[in-house]
Amino acid sequence: MKTCFVALIFLNSHFQESFIRDAIRKTEATFPMAHPFKREVYTKVALSATISVVFYEVEKTHGQQSSCDGAIEFFREDNFLSILQKSASEKSASFAFYACMYDPEDNFLITSKYTEQGFDERQNIRGDVTRIFTQADGSVTMEDHDAQDPVAMRFQLVENYLNDEIGVTLKELTVAWQKRQTAGTVLWEWK
Repeated sequence: MKTCFVALIFLNSHFQESFIRDAIRKTEATFPMAHPFKREVYTKVALSATISVVFYEVEKTHGQQSSCDGAIEFFREDNFLSILQKSASEKSASFAFYACMYDPEDNFLITSKYTEQGFDERQNIRGDVTRIFTQADGSVTMEDHDAQDPVAMRFQLVENYLNDEIGVTLKELTVAWQKRQTAGTVLWEWK
């Protein structure tokens, strides 16, 4: 089975289901086709005593290459992470959450951190490594990190970000993804 996932990672002390619920409602109000998939589900899995991960997955619809592509598209192109960040900032003066979008078959990995002050994202899309982040003045900066490094090293620049920030590895996220149906709790689902 293909391992490809979209995940939100929370420190348990910062997690509020209302952050996600509000972001879903705002997304539904913003986009004319709020649920374009046959099925959408958010499943929460305990990664450790202090960290939880919420996986977002969709069922493939006609014309899509894969269900993972659909989930990634929703998070990236429909700007769900920015909507979630805004919802969190309306409910809490201080927060942090992380995101990971991973598709090894397409050499695709995005890891990011969102706080009340902005975001910091690292992405490796088919070997091109980029960092996009918010400056102190609120402006957004993009840095290209596609140096002469071997592909594996460029991938590690992105993968290591979550481990450096909160001690979460891609391997741990993959294991949690694989056990989400037996060890997870469905938070929201549309059919």
